[in-house]
Amino acid sequence: MSISGRSGSELDVHRGYYELLSVWVNGNDKKQKIEEFFELNKINTLAIYGVGIFGKLITEEILKTSVSVEYFIDIKKSDPFCGIEVRNIEQIDNIDAVLITAVGYFNIINENLLKCGIKSKIFFLDNFIYRVTYCK
Repeated sequence: MSISGRSGSELDVHRGYYELLSVWVNGNDKKQKIEEFFELNKINTLAIYGVGIFGKLITEEILKTSVSVEYFIDIKKSDPFCGIEVRNIEQIDNIDAVLITAVGYFNIINENLLKCGIKSKIFFLDNFIYRVTYCK
């Protein structure tokens, strides 16, 4: 089973949330590792797909770095978070990367972003967290 709950069952999605949150909470020195990850991948501007709990948690950490979170992307109309506007998928403009935080929907969202013609790098939250937490 994938940490992201990509199998599609609701139980797997919830298990994925739990496992991902456990890894994130137990990770050390997040700011420096996040900064190194973005530097290595040449990312200065970022959009966060998803304004749920993971989107908000990861945004709070990323805002401590030099990377600029330009906007959120979400299918639901939402108020700005940390002063960052929420856009729909058709309103995407130039950014270096999109970080998809909607656990369990990575593949569908990825396909939709590609259909909209996005040229930016796309990262899935589970891979991002594991790379930031465990890679040196």
